[in-house]
Amino acid sequence: MRAAKFAGLAIVLHERVLPALRCVEQAILRDCAGTPYRPRAIAGTRQTNTYVGGDVSNHVYGIALDIDPNDNPCCNCVEPWRSNPKCRGEKSEWQRMAMPACWVTVFERYGFYWLGHDELKDTMHFEFLGDPGKHATIVPE
Repeated sequence: MRAAKFAGLAIVLHERVLPALRCVEQAILRDCAGTPYRPRAIAGTRQTNTYVGGDVSNHVYGIALDIDPNDNPCCNCVEPWRSNPKCRGEKSEWQRMAMPACWVTVFERYGFYWLGHDELKDTMHFEFLGDPGKHATIVPE
């Protein structure tokens, strides 16, 4: 595990994920300028499992991160996120979050899976499922 910065915030992730995350940050600055967003909170590696139901969260392995949990809630997760006011009513996952869709597109381009697509509708959560070697050699523009 290694400490790094993303959007000016400290995060600890598996060292093989960090090159892709650097590419994401540079691409967001370049490609998402029309929809500015400044996260206030970010979380990466966790020492204990926070997944319910026997599975192991990818946070334990250092390959998952959450961005602004209060502003990008997981409406089908455990409390306190399930009770977030953004989870009330009939809304799409895009309407329930503060993060611009452009950010999701960029993360996905660099091998991250967004759990907003998942049945959990976890709009804060990205996990790296790509090939770390592919991004280790990328020199962002």
